[in-house]
This record gives sequence, C-alpha cells and structure tokens, in this order.
Amino acid sequence: VKGDTTGPAVKIADGNVLRSPILAHAEYAVSPNGTMVLARRESDGVTAGWTPNSSITLRRNGVNTPIVIAGNNAFVLGSAAFSHDGQRLVLPSRSGFDGWRIISQDLARGVTQTVTGDDYGRLPAFTTHDDSIVYLSREPLTFSARPSDGSGAALALPAITSWSSVNELSMNGDWIAVSGTASPGATSADIGIFRRSVGGPIQLYAHSAAREEAPAISPDGHWLAYSANVAGVDQVYVSPFPTPTSRTAVSGNGGRLPVWSGDGRTLYFVDVKSAFIGVSFSAGPDGKAKLGAERTIFNRGYVRNWTISPDGSSMIFIDTAQLLKLLGLEVVLNLQPGF
Repeated sequence: VKGDTTGPAVKIADGNVLRSPILAHAEYAVSPNGTMVLARRESDGVTAGWTPNSSITLRRNGVNTPIVIAGNNAFVLGSAAFSHDGQRLVLPSRSGFDGWRIISQDLARGVTQTVTGDDYGRLPAFTTHDDSIVYLSREPLTFSARPSDGSGAALALPAITSWSSVNELSMNGDWIAVSGTASPGATSADIGIFRRSVGGPIQLYAHSAAREEAPAISPDGHWLAYSANVAGVDQVYVSPFPTPTSRTAVSGNGGRLPVWSGDGRTLYFVDVKSAFIGVSFSAGPDGKAKLGAERTIFNRGYVRNWTISPDGSSMIFIDTAQLLKLLGLEVVLNLQPGF
C-alpha cells in the first residue's frame, strides 16, 4: 500500500538491450528468489554514440522501395498518414535523441520536406483538403494545425483536457479520435473523441478493462474501427460513430492496426500471423455493420506500424527501430538488497 526507498542507488548492471529507444524498456527480468537475467548489447549506446534508426518501405504495384528520410540517422516511431490524393506522406521523425519533427514525403519525386521545425510534433493527420495537418504539438494534450507545406506559423487548437496522455490519433472533418490513458495510473489504454474546433474534455468512446487502441474513423465519418485486447488477443472491432450503440467483430484470427480504404468499402488490418487482411464493409438497412470474408492481400511479417493509400495502390511499412547487436544473456545470482 505504501513504501519508501532507503540507502544510495547501487549499479547492478549496464549495457542492457533496450526494447524501445524512446520509452527505454530494458530487456531484463528478476525472479522472486533474487536471480536476474539481462540481455547484453554491443556497448553502452549513449556513450558509444549509438543512435536508433528505422526502416520505411513503400510497396506499390508489387514492388518494395525503401524511403530514405533526410537527416542524419533519422528514424520514425509512430504512425504515418497519407494525403487524401495519395501523393504525400507525413510522419513523425527525429534524428538520434533530438526532438521530434513532422516531415512530409512527396512520393512521386522522393523529396522530403520539414513541416514542423523547432516545435514538438507527433501524430500527424491531413485535413480534408490536404492543405493543413493537425498534430500533437506538446505533451500531454496540446494540438496544433499548420499548412501541410510547412509555411506559416502553427495555430494552436482549442485546449483539450481530462486525459493524461495520447498515443494515437485519427481525424475526419472536425472529429478526432485518440487512444491513450484517461487518468494517471490507468492500467490500460482507452479510446476517446473530441471536436478539434471546440476542444474541452475528451469523451470516452471505448472504455473497459481491455486495452483499446488504434482508432480509425471511416471516410464517411459514421464508423470507428479499433483494436481491443479482450482475452489476451488483439481483435479489430467496428462501431457506429460518434455514438457506439453496437460493436461488431471484424477479425476472426487476431487483428490490429485497422485502416480504411478511401471509399470506406474495405477495412484492412494485420492478423495474428502478421498477414495483411482486407474485409469488405457496408452498412445494412438496420444500421449495423455488414462484413465480408477475410482475404489476404499481402504477407510480409511483423511491422510496428503501417498504412495504405486511399486508393489501395500503395502500402507503407514502418519496421521496429534497429538496435545494437545482441551479445548474449548475463545472469546475476543471489541478488540481495544492498547488492
């Protein structure tokens, strides 16, 4: 219920492999009887000048092409968003351990352009006519809009309140759906919605003991797809928007990271075997979701994030940040207080 720490900190081990260069989850475990096992990396990343990086792949017409982000050791951690015409891509990027910025990639010409400079920028999404982007500009809950060509100053949106953090974003018109934690100490992610022109408190949309993530508003603005971990397996669901009067399971063999087609007639997601799946979608006369059979559109293997262009012709894969070489496992026996 309550406790405190005593004595000075004592170093037990260093050189751990980090699962995430941003969240700094270290690969180690400690047993109740005082045995520790940890994954050792090639060297101390920070002092050795280690910088994380990532792999971004564009798949178009059956051909995979790597996307190179301008900037030394630039890497991406988070979601990417296509423009509605499918010609541009916006992503959050950073170089080494510097601050975040949002970049725009012209897919036809291969030109990278910085949209946000010194200001913090994550979770970008294009507005309806692709002339601006909306993004998380400051932690925890400050959103801004800026011309998508990077010109002009950022415009702060009305203040958002009541949530402690936001991890993902989907936007359609004036509506924004987010996933994150509604309060400090929350044990699972929830999904909330708000109007960007109004601000104010985020309204809970999907809230339970399960982890609800990856919201995706349909192109017509009448549905929301998302993933929920109900019984230890992520599955994709779809519900009416903005009021979730019902919920229909989309995936049958696990599902995460749902994405809508531009016409709203297909829902895409990644299944438990890391296959990319498409399911036809329509609204029945009773107002409930009607779904077709799952069909595999591509097999690639695990990716951290992905998206597909509105016309379905292009796919973007963002792979896990590549970390230092694993040297092996180190075991510390008889770990005791004051070690």
